[in-house]
Amino acid sequence: MDAAEVWALLERQRAVVPDHFEAGGLHRVRRFEGFDPLIDPVATERLGTALAARLAGPYDLVAVWDTLDAAVLGYVVGRALERPVVRIFDHEGLITASVPIAPGSRAVFVTPAISDPQEPRLTRALLEARDAHLAAVAALVDLANGAEPTVALVRVETYSPAQCPACQQGQPLSNARQPLAPGGQHD
Repeated sequence: MDAAEVWALLERQRAVVPDHFEAGGLHRVRRFEGFDPLIDPVATERLGTALAARLAGPYDLVAVWDTLDAAVLGYVVGRALERPVVRIFDHEGLITASVPIAPGSRAVFVTPAISDPQEPRLTRALLEARDAHLAAVAALVDLANGAEPTVALVRVETYSPAQCPACQQGQPLSNARQPLAPGGQHD
């Protein structure tokens, strides 16, 4: 599956939308809105299977954060890799797993996108506490936030303001500050 097909499937699922915005001094032209695997189960199956195909190396289990989007995607990846899926929970600050994790296990953490960098870090800490190893982090979309080295199907492009194609076309930033009109109201 090529990048254009991945972006089309993600857009069809409303996971990404075109948007010209600034984050951390860099411009982006796509925004990750969130992944709902139930909108299009066929697309979810195709994306998860493609992500599994990108993963090299032997894994003993697929680890996912305990959210619906991650669990469904993890299930598809786990089925393709023929490995069990372990849900990771944060229960009032206590990180735990849905099932026991065998010492020496090699895990891949699967998520639609790393929007919270704590999730893979906490997963790694839990695995290490169980004498297991986080061997890879895999996501449908790499948000280019530098959170964790990630195997991904696509990466959100970032541009310096001078190189931004949307700026070159004269498109304003969607999150640019707008001056207030008299009385404190936006124009």
